[in-house]
Amino acid sequence: VAILQVHHLGATMGKKSRKKSSNRAGTSSGNTDLSLSPVASALQNLVAEAIAEAPAQGWASELKSAEREYRSDPNDVDVILRLLKCLLIMRRWEKGSQVVKDVKARVLNSEHTTDDKRRKFLELSNQLQQITPSMPMSNDDKDFCRLVFEGQSPDDTWHEQPSFCNLGPLHFAAMHGQVEYFERLVALGASIDYPPLPIEKIRDNLPPQELVNKALAPKSWTALLLICSTLAMDARVPLALGHMKKQVQDQVEIAIQLVKLGADTSAVLDIDEEQHHHSILSPYQIVGVFGKTAFELAKMSKRKELIDVMTEFQNRDLLKEKVQCRCGSRLPLKICHGCDFDEEKHLMREDKFGRLHFRYSPLAPCPCFQTKKTYYDCCWDGAMMRFNNDRTAQLFGHHILRRTEATSPMFNDLIKRKLGIENDGPDLRSLFSGPNEPTELADAIRTDAKIHQFLSMIPKNRSF
Repeated sequence: VAILQVHHLGATMGKKSRKKSSNRAGTSSGNTDLSLSPVASALQNLVAEAIAEAPAQGWASELKSAEREYRSDPNDVDVILRLLKCLLIMRRWEKGSQVVKDVKARVLNSEHTTDDKRRKFLELSNQLQQITPSMPMSNDDKDFCRLVFEGQSPDDTWHEQPSFCNLGPLHFAAMHGQVEYFERLVALGASIDYPPLPIEKIRDNLPPQELVNKALAPKSWTALLLICSTLAMDARVPLALGHMKKQVQDQVEIAIQLVKLGADTSAVLDIDEEQHHHSILSPYQIVGVFGKTAFELAKMSKRKELIDVMTEFQNRDLLKEKVQCRCGSRLPLKICHGCDFDEEKHLMREDKFGRLHFRYSPLAPCPCFQTKKTYYDCCWDGAMMRFNNDRTAQLFGHHILRRTEATSPMFNDLIKRKLGIENDGPDLRSLFSGPNEPTELADAIRTDAKIHQFLSMIPKNRSF
């Protein structure tokens, strides 16, 4: 996989992070009552409201419908209120603020706007104004996110950082509490349990001094383990890290989101023998974070809100029900983009080890590679059913069998060859002409790699 050495991005961010790590004031170590930031608390309340008022078609479809209505009639106050509500709940604040700016004068000054609607409009616009990202993305962050739609991997990309030479963008955002950058990376398809980059992938792209002055992050160090081990360190040796209270709050917020996105809380932080005595890693060794799971490290950190969420999401049934959509809405997948499907198997898959893998992010570049559209706007409810293995960053899945494909002459011949049926045998297309498909045969067709290859060549919505 190609590695991008982000010089412009790394140089800026590296300096920022050094400046932050040198500030030893305001540490919050040992504070078991550390609460989330006001913005994070407001967002939690918004999510609770969204769950209670979830439309039948889900919030993603509701937003799409509201945008369509607004384009048709941008002066209708009811349409404006509906759109603002959706943009607020789906956390599209920048767009929501722009809509408020565009319509504010005509909504407030129109004689057709009732007092109740005027009050509701002001309430929504005030909420959009107050809920702002705790650490807005820099221009360099935004530039990198744009590169993802040009083919750059959000996982296999080296990101400069003061202490470690092999961390990727998601690790960097997690370590420095950059909430908006973290959520944007996840929305673009970043794998939340992906390890640091192996040395063989980055050696040729690193300046020589990087390997001398910096440590290799442990291979097992997922974003969640990174935060939990850092918080555990901060609880035991506060002046060693010198975290500001605000940064700790943002790290806790990211850790909570990772758990709700389905990150592995049972992952163990291991370290290679040769890394034990590295000066950068030795403080972690002294505190005793190695050999611990993310859950155990969270308990060492004494962050009650994080421990409570991890405890709650240990329940597998609850995880399936509440796992968050990766679009960044912080809503359960089942009432967000996942509401388009009525079966759980279309939202998550379980492998032979019992680990759940969830749908690839709806806002990531579509894995069909035929367009520049997002997955949701291209193949989300069409042919490409893709799930993300967060440990390996590999996509897997199957092709949804369409009736038009199943009744094509080419497909009929392909099925016959696969099943060993003579060409002069029955026409298998008749099996798919009734209201129900034979489950066993249909499943066999869906899981056959050769048939997948054939189906992937059929343009979306093509009829035969």
